[in-house]
Amino acid sequence: MRVRTFPPPLPGIRPAHIRNGPLGEVRRYHMRAVYWFLPWWEIVKRMLAALAWPFIAAWRAIFVFTPRCGPSIKRQYGIPYWRQVLAQIRISLTAMMLPQHYYLFELYRPEMRHRYHEYLVRNETKAGVFSILKFYDGRPHVFRNKLNFARECARAGLRHVPVLAFFKDGAAAYLAGDGLPPQDLFMKPFNGKGGRNAERWNWNGTGYIGKDGAILSPDALLARLAKMSADGKEDMIVQPALTNHPAYEGLSNGVLSTIRVLTCLNEEMKAEVITSAARVAVLPGKVVDNFHAGGVGANIDLATGLLGPGSNMGLKGESIWHYTHPRTGVPIAGFQVPFWPEVKELATTAHEKIADRIVVGWDIAVLPDGPCLVEGNGRTSVDLVQRARRGPLGETRLPELMAFHLRRMYPEWQKKRLARRARPGISIGEPAASEVAQSE
Repeated sequence: MRVRTFPPPLPGIRPAHIRNGPLGEVRRYHMRAVYWFLPWWEIVKRMLAALAWPFIAAWRAIFVFTPRCGPSIKRQYGIPYWRQVLAQIRISLTAMMLPQHYYLFELYRPEMRHRYHEYLVRNETKAGVFSILKFYDGRPHVFRNKLNFARECARAGLRHVPVLAFFKDGAAAYLAGDGLPPQDLFMKPFNGKGGRNAERWNWNGTGYIGKDGAILSPDALLARLAKMSADGKEDMIVQPALTNHPAYEGLSNGVLSTIRVLTCLNEEMKAEVITSAARVAVLPGKVVDNFHAGGVGANIDLATGLLGPGSNMGLKGESIWHYTHPRTGVPIAGFQVPFWPEVKELATTAHEKIADRIVVGWDIAVLPDGPCLVEGNGRTSVDLVQRARRGPLGETRLPELMAFHLRRMYPEWQKKRLARRARPGISIGEPAASEVAQSE
């Protein structure tokens, strides 16, 4: 399903307090951006998508997610399959949510059954208003790629993971030194997501050892990276492989565990921490802690830095919350994040110094001597943090702050889009929805 077409951007059927509050205002700006200045054929296309959506939602609820996740929920909560199907269809039609959000956000829990309108979803944030909530004052595109991010962090004096090498089209486009340094290395696609195709190579004194036991010399590893960027047609980036604070022993599973800190600029243009979640690697043999690599996420109490229980996305059958690490038995719930005040300070300082966005999701690693920026996400996902907190972002300050900034930034965004369409080679009837999702 195309994220900008299904669910279709429609008002839905929402309670009055939601429609008239900050969440309703944010959604109205999103729909204005999607439908603004559409040619007639795009309007017809979206009308057809709206008509098709109930059947698509019902099909996915009946034949995909209920068979996959329903047995566990029926066993734990006693909810029969037909009620689970109807609940998925209800949220799809009244709140324009995907059927899987019923399981992702645990809307089957008694206390959450009537709160689904308070959840923010991907098509209205990551593919929607997050692209409007950016500055157009000539700031560099900090989050466009990891090399830009590292350069801007260095310029601002922010502690970050440096880039050691960058491979493009079968050759090294950038090397920080004469070659690869004699240390553990981490490499991944330049614009990769979710830990896809990431590798770790450990230095043994003479060469680099891969996860399969293969040993390569520095020159051989350079040649491998060049070949990967040529054969796979995917640029590769090399960074140091970092190690967590000793407190993470038994919790990190030998993989660097990171913290997602969601920040937003307030009315005084100062960054506020909205929510935060820790990612913990669980499956053996993985080199990243991402959900897509089998990791779990745990909410972090903003005041204390204590972790809650951790869980995966809950979309592969069992929805289990781990109070201890499933492999090592080390407690997850109650774990104290080291340097927690410094983690929050690093996120807010980075937002105010280098970010070109109103909302940013920061990935931060806690090393033995303190926190370190790993990357920033200008169009950050809202699924991880809402799943981890077991509650909607609608109950935080985020909708209020987004609505505040949209009031003043949406007109400027419209002017920029109109000017862009007026340039030669760009159709005046180009769909606004595409621009919402692609104006990185």
